[in-house]
Amino acid sequence: MGILRLYLALCVVAAHSGELFPWSAHNGLQAVEIFFLISGFYMALIAPKYHTAREFYASRFIRIYIPYWTILAGIVLTCSVIGIATGKWFELSAFANYSAAANGVVGTCLATVTNFSAFGIDWLCFLTDEPNKGLQLASNGLNVAHPLPSYVAIKPAWSIGVELMFYVFVPWFNRRSTWSLFGLALLSVSARITAYELFGLAHDPWTYRFTPFAMALFLTGMIACRLTRQIEPKVVQFMEHFGPSLISGYPAQVVGFMAAFWIGLFLTEQIANTVPVHYADLVSYLGWAAIIPLLFAVTKSNKLDRWLGELSYPVYLVHYFIVSLIAATYTRAPWLPESARASIVAGISIAISTILLVWIVAPVERRRSRWAKAISTRWQSTAIESGELRDA
Repeated sequence: MGILRLYLALCVVAAHSGELFPWSAHNGLQAVEIFFLISGFYMALIAPKYHTAREFYASRFIRIYIPYWTILAGIVLTCSVIGIATGKWFELSAFANYSAAANGVVGTCLATVTNFSAFGIDWLCFLTDEPNKGLQLASNGLNVAHPLPSYVAIKPAWSIGVELMFYVFVPWFNRRSTWSLFGLALLSVSARITAYELFGLAHDPWTYRFTPFAMALFLTGMIACRLTRQIEPKVVQFMEHFGPSLISGYPAQVVGFMAAFWIGLFLTEQIANTVPVHYADLVSYLGWAAIIPLLFAVTKSNKLDRWLGELSYPVYLVHYFIVSLIAATYTRAPWLPESARASIVAGISIAISTILLVWIVAPVERRRSRWAKAISTRWQSTAIESGELRDA
């Protein structure tokens, strides 16, 4: 399933930089929401392997934050050097040009903290801190004169904030029955449809940045994992019997997967001819919930596929900054072909992500399980000691 994850990350790259594939590809909204499905599937798969919720949280912390903080540090350092040298601050422009006439101190401090925490970045899309008004809720915090998300250095990280909120509930979800998860998913979808129809909120940021609405996708991924866990070995056996070359020939698999991705998008577009596009997307995700377990069953033992999947996270995080750099380059080099912009962004993003994967992520991954257990044990010991001190 790594090829799907990398494909979706590149779809987001294309959404921000231009056409990347020689065929119609999923847009940014669709790509992110399918990521939420995949995340739910994986969490249902791995959560039972952890002995405690503390160990699960520690493992997720290491997995998410080490690449995130590494890329954040790289962006801040690069922007600072370029800003001091040229006066163009790129992702730090909101800070460099800060004025009390634009945003209040509270909102700016909140945005600054979320840069480091990642947790809460998505909340900025629903808040404003305009002069003389203070921090307030907003139906669309992206469409104001000085949006708080402009202070975010890693612009796509709002989805990481949504994912982190999902992870908070994973140990609890894991103890619930499948029917309970189905009921919660139905409640989430119902709330989304109600907001669309009664309150006219069928627009960004409500369509995919609002965690309670996105929760249905995460839960659907978990449900898909549970329902197909017994079927998975049979699928692999069938594929091996049906055609050994298909199961062992990864290039042939990739071609087949890409064709399936294109067909899925084509069917979604056909559905959108009869219902609003935001509902067509929701219907299409049921098909993805069926496809994801099959992709996992076929590719789970493929090291190359796993490696490609690992690239998706850093590519997703770093690409928007690369888009900004390349856009500035294009203004100084008009001879560069516009059609190559997306390919240049994707190539640089993949190159940086490969370096990050080899030198930082891979070594961390080899130790993540051991570190998570150590952190969990230390966390538990501290809690016990604190409790003993209170009892004394």
